[in-house]
Amino acid sequence: MIKILLLDDTAEKLKKLKSVIAKNPNVEIDDITTSVCANDARRELCTKHFDLFITDLLIPLDFGDKPSSDECISLLHDIVNDDYIKKPSYIIGLSAYKDEILQYESYFLSEDCNLLSYDEMENNWEISLNQRIDYIFKSKNNDLGNIEEYKYDIGIICALNEPEFLHIKKLSNDWKLIKVKSTPIQFYETYFVRDNKKLKVIAASIDKMGMVATSIFATQMIELFRPKYLTMTGIAAGIEGEVQLGDLLVFEYSWDYNSGKIKTDENGKELFEVDIRQEVLCSDLCNYMKVFKNDVDFLFDLYKNYSATKPKTHLNIHLGHVASGAAVIAHDEIARKIKQTARKLIGIEMEGYAIFCAANNATNPKPIPLVIKSVCDFANKDKNDDIQNYAAYTSANVLHEFFLRYIDSIHKK
Repeated sequence: MIKILLLDDTAEKLKKLKSVIAKNPNVEIDDITTSVCANDARRELCTKHFDLFITDLLIPLDFGDKPSSDECISLLHDIVNDDYIKKPSYIIGLSAYKDEILQYESYFLSEDCNLLSYDEMENNWEISLNQRIDYIFKSKNNDLGNIEEYKYDIGIICALNEPEFLHIKKLSNDWKLIKVKSTPIQFYETYFVRDNKKLKVIAASIDKMGMVATSIFATQMIELFRPKYLTMTGIAAGIEGEVQLGDLLVFEYSWDYNSGKIKTDENGKELFEVDIRQEVLCSDLCNYMKVFKNDVDFLFDLYKNYSATKPKTHLNIHLGHVASGAAVIAHDEIARKIKQTARKLIGIEMEGYAIFCAANNATNPKPIPLVIKSVCDFANKDKNDDIQNYAAYTSANVLHEFFLRYIDSIHKK
């Protein structure tokens, strides 16, 4: 059985959480400990080890104090850095406020924690929570250690059903719906086939943008289907002057531009100090892509065969730095400030870093992450949706061609 610590200053919510968790067959009610303030949780964490720590984002320092997200962030910082605290194996944050989630999701991800949206009217958070508990139980009892093989060659995730996943679905005429009882998300299975190569593919879209949703879903896909490659296609903003509209961005270096520290200078002016934690594309995929990007005939044909609205410039592939963050950007000054943090930045988007984090922090066998997105705007006041379909089309087809050319199947015919 697994040991769980719950932290929330609301008695009704604590009761609800405890009731949901206690229904899981892998949890004994006596193994659930509750705390009502940050200092109470600190004392519990100093005296015993917990497999899972679940905390509300707004918590008081002491019982009766005003709840604050600052206290939660301070507690997480102490858990990570204080040698006296026995760090839980897994940490999950809960919040009912979307603005708070957008503000702090990158911090949770940077500390390998999850932040879930809590809604009493929906049960998505209950499903995610129970899947995590089941995973912890299997991991603790070494059930996951018996996994010796991948089940799929490629796992494909798209943030949006349209236009991104629509163009993934067009890559095959033989998709099969895979139903999973523990989640309402629909997964689809197919094969990419050419000559003697047959790649087994699992794909899905959650139709939600953002790193938290992507990280949680990517973890679910890994645990349920064990793909050898975890991939994402779709649309992104390019850095004007570095790339052109329609160009493909391959994430060679991925990082979170919201990760850092807010402080004040000697004049009382608020400053944001960036803390770049890069994830890097595997060297084999990087080398293959450097060869593939020089196939101008394939890229020209891909461009020529698209008959709807498209840019006037022909298609190119760029490998480089792409930053992920919590918001859609349509502001020149904000894009410029992000560019200042990384001289070689070529693009900005909302999910790619989560794919890398989920893959690189998964249990064995870990999937290899690859994110390919196409430039549909320059994150400025002229931002529009005119070539989003073209960008989704090119990123999907480049992924398809790349794997059929360079990646061997783990499932032979």
